Amino acid sequence: MRLFLLAFVVYNANLRSISSLDTYPNRFLPISIIREFNLDLDEFPFLHKYPEWMQADPQKAAYYVRKARGHYVSNYPVMPAVLSVPVYVIPVLLGMTDGPPSTTGFSRTEIVATLLSKVSASAAVAFSVAIVYLAVLRRASRAGALTIALVYAFGTSSWSVSSQGLWQTAMSQPLLALALYFLVKARDDPRNAAYAGIPLALSVACRPHTVIFAGVLFAYVLWQHREQVARFLVAPVVVGSLLVSYNLYYFGNVVGGYDALGAGELFTYPRWEGFLGLLVSPSRGLFVYSPVLLFAAAGVVSAVRSRRDPLLLATAVATVLTILFYSSWRNWPGAFSYSYRHLVDLLPGLSLFLAVVWTSIVARRWTTVLFAALVAFSLFTQVVGAFFYPCHWIDTPVSAYVDRQRFWDWTDPEFLRCVRAGPVEPEGLRFLRDVMPRSGGK
Repeated sequence: MRLFLLAFVVYNANLRSISSLDTYPNRFLPISIIREFNLDLDEFPFLHKYPEWMQADPQKAAYYVRKARGHYVSNYPVMPAVLSVPVYVIPVLLGMTDGPPSTTGFSRTEIVATLLSKVSASAAVAFSVAIVYLAVLRRASRAGALTIALVYAFGTSSWSVSSQGLWQTAMSQPLLALALYFLVKARDDPRNAAYAGIPLALSVACRPHTVIFAGVLFAYVLWQHREQVARFLVAPVVVGSLLVSYNLYYFGNVVGGYDALGAGELFTYPRWEGFLGLLVSPSRGLFVYSPVLLFAAAGVVSAVRSRRDPLLLATAVATVLTILFYSSWRNWPGAFSYSYRHLVDLLPGLSLFLAVVWTSIVARRWTTVLFAALVAFSLFTQVVGAFFYPCHWIDTPVSAYVDRQRFWDWTDPEFLRCVRAGPVEPEGLRFLRDVMPRSGGK
């Protein structure tokens, strides 16, 4: 509980949400679920076109929604919104999402929904910190497990990305952590392997690309816990049936709105630019923004070489396949986002690999010092992401998507540009002043 509370408080210390228009529909969908018991966005006309501040063509349909069967629906998976409903229930029923426009130029619905989406995301990721601690505790000492959990919480993009808005990964990442926890527990009690099917099914519903992890871990259950396979498959069959039915009904295909976004046309085959970019580019690299995970990479190598732990071997395979998958995407940098947004789902598994080499880290003075130094730099980049991002690096002086070499410019990485630009004003202060009733006022 203390780890959860610590992470939750830190994640919200910047008093703002950091996401993109990708998360726009899911910020408001819980309101529709609570009020109207449906999954459409008809009652939010401001979602049907691009926001005015974008200065886009007012006649142009927003990419994140689609009109299907007479209703406006999200082009992105809706499960993150469904899982966020408990956070929204009381504020919505109390009417906190209703009210006149604020002095900030946004409606109360927009302000409160954005606030609640941040609370949902930060609570889910904070929960995963506690889960990672419990999973790692079965392999490392208490001090080691606590250190690794804190690294996972504050030295990775769990902080600067997943916890900051209702991204798909805000829910899929904690769900993958929970699945790994059940599979770790299954070493002592095989019945836990069946429970892993629930978070894995929900993770795929939140973020379809986690099907890679789900598939590999299913193969692991089939290999190591065959007697639990039938129970393991209950949740995937139920959730999968509902998901496919929803996609077929509104989109006419099994992949849903991704077809409308043209995602299938953007995937080709693994490319070195994408593979290396995801790992070591100065503005997106996993090992640049969280260099402490180099020790996790060593853990992957150690686990694969020894082949003594089938779960770690399966996690290593899923990790590598996920990196190869995203390296085949032309949009491997992740558009408007900080650091390695596409790879944050790997973080729970990489935490297990930190536990693999934990004894080696603390066994020698120089490795302990190196680990501490890399933790310090990883923490620094995450503080930048939480308090200094965005800083307009992506579109100045020339859009990085026009000049892709900017992702490889070591003289101007995004985190340094943001440091130079200074911290971002916490809009949450203005929002809260405008939303909350003033005591003693008329």
